[in-house]
Amino acid sequence: MFDKKKFSKKIKDSKFTTASLFERLEELDIGISISTLEAYRKGTIKFPPIDKLDAIADVLHCSIQDFFSDADKKREQIAVEEITSDPERYSNSISKAFLSTLPEGTDKLIENFLLLTKEQQEEVQEHIKELAQENMKF
Repeated sequence: MFDKKKFSKKIKDSKFTTASLFERLEELDIGISISTLEAYRKGTIKFPPIDKLDAIADVLHCSIQDFFSDADKKREQIAVEEITSDPERYSNSISKAFLSTLPEGTDKLIENFLLLTKEQQEEVQEHIKELAQENMKF
């Protein structure tokens, strides 16, 4: 959960005031008003948008997780939000991570399979199904 005390401490530790942080964010065209920053610090805005907190964390040279009391849960939420907001940005990494858990050569098998026509893919799937059923017979 967003922690106004941790947020305020990070600002203070970074030698910023609310006004000077606002000015820096304004220079970067982040789009946060000074009253919004004050509302984050006071806790009147309980769930600040992740993209705004990310921009503030960049300016303060810290992690967005430093603003949260339950950092582990929030890390997961941030990751999910980030991936779902731009899945194409992460699809290659996710695919590589998934493929790395499969037996050696599986990646080449999948690459070759995807080069087949739909009809050829269906034939291969049927053939694999038949082979698997044969192997399961006692």
